[in-house]
Amino acid sequence: MTKEQAKKYADLQRLHDAISSERKITRIGNSMGLILPERLQEFGIKIGKKIRTEVIDDKSFKVVFG
Repeated sequence: MTKEQAKKYADLQRLHDAISSERKITRIGNSMGLILPERLQEFGIKIGKKIRTEVIDDKSFKVVFG
């Protein structure tokens, strides 16, 4: 593994640790929302950033940042 690959792996592990937990869906006005940890900002995920969602199956969806 190169030094660059090791750094990318460590960054992905930190991202996994920051986001991999059970979350609740909350009401935001007439909409629903997920609360994400503020730690995600160190990975470039900021408030107001556009995301893309994709349905995986009837109980799962994927959120793509950027």
